[in-house]
Amino acid sequence: MGRELSRNCWAAWKQFLGIAKYERFVEEGKASLLTYMACWRHDHPTKKFPSVNRLYTMMKDWSRRAMSFETASSGKMWHQWQMRGCKGRDLVKYLAAYGYKVSVRTLYKWGDFSQRRHYSPSELRKWKNLASKKRAA
Repeated sequence: MGRELSRNCWAAWKQFLGIAKYERFVEEGKASLLTYMACWRHDHPTKKFPSVNRLYTMMKDWSRRAMSFETASSGKMWHQWQMRGCKGRDLVKYLAAYGYKVSVRTLYKWGDFSQRRHYSPSELRKWKNLASKKRAA
């Protein structure tokens, strides 16, 4: 999200999830939950975290199902993409949010793509459909 976590914040989040104090590595599920917590905190900076079970339930929402460390974006950004579209440089992140891992080079190969161009929501749907067809092929 462009900001570093403070040491106290990191310790509090680890304690909230029940991760040992000096644990150096965490499993993928807890890592994705920590990523979701960062996104949730970005969207709701002043609210208290819901329970861990509630976070897991909210994380299963289809809009976040493809979230990983590379593709994590806030819910507000995802909503903005749905309503207003996005720039071409964000198209990779948009497709990654739907589970399609595509590089910029591949987008250029697929057709009329520009990183500077703004894509409307209808054009984004076309790119999403194209990605699903290419993935199925």
